[in-house]
Amino acid sequence: MHGVNFSNSNTSSPPEKRGWPGLAEWVLRICFAVRCLALGDAFLWNPWERDSEIFALLLFDWQWPETTALRLDNGGILIVVLAGLVAVAGPFVRRALGDGKWTRAWEKCELALLLFSFFWELAIALAMTFRGGKFYSQLTIPSHTLRMAMPLTLVLGHFDVRKSAGALSRSIVNVLRVCIVVTFLAHGWKAWQLSPEYTTLVLGGWQNTFGTNLSQSTAESMLRWIGALDLVFAAGLVVGRWRLLFLYLVLWGAASALGRTIGGGWLHYPETFLRVAHAGGPLALFLEWRRQSSQLQQPSTGPE
Repeated sequence: MHGVNFSNSNTSSPPEKRGWPGLAEWVLRICFAVRCLALGDAFLWNPWERDSEIFALLLFDWQWPETTALRLDNGGILIVVLAGLVAVAGPFVRRALGDGKWTRAWEKCELALLLFSFFWELAIALAMTFRGGKFYSQLTIPSHTLRMAMPLTLVLGHFDVRKSAGALSRSIVNVLRVCIVVTFLAHGWKAWQLSPEYTTLVLGGWQNTFGTNLSQSTAESMLRWIGALDLVFAAGLVVGRWRLLFLYLVLWGAASALGRTIGGGWLHYPETFLRVAHAGGPLALFLEWRRQSSQLQQPSTGPE
């Protein structure tokens, strides 16, 4: 295994104007857009749409009028969906507009939408925390940090106009790293504590995949192992940066998201896309590491 150096390898390079996104930034943009569209699907236009946590808090806990709560919730989700579409279209629009006032106006609109999306994600987590009723509800915000990191990293990108083209800034890398650690620690702890929700997913996923029943004790033993691995690999990202670590984080993030659909049935497919950040965040961080590593290994061609 080779260690990964996350230090900014471009500190000695001349500053450049913000240009075309690199592969890691595209992963962040696409994951954010997928999450936004999944929110719209889950709470707006899916025939089996359910009430969002924000709507439930406003209506049932704070006794807001139903019409007001519904309009606020639907309006907020529509803005978030628009933000996701704009995040993907942004680089193309900036390239088409070139330099000028229209590009600056577009960037201000994109930034405003991203900021709104970040606070909307925070509001979802806070609503779930306030309402409670779920296993370890107090861990909702830590569990959602990667989801909040998607718009937050793109917000930070708007202030890195002089970073090297195609690179993620040190601040974005640090935010991603911290959010990955916190998210996997929170999920790992809930698995270690035998979350009833996770136990049901393991039982349902096993039944739907292999067609056989899994005993409760076996499912709980599997959860213990899953929780332990999450805790170990999350802690590993604090002290090291190894390929195996990223492989686990990306694959398990994708598998656990897909498990929502496998365990709950295909009607729950939005639940998988709502958790796309669990795989996309580690993948973006890994791609940035690869970019930095390959740049460091390039031989110098300048005069000696």
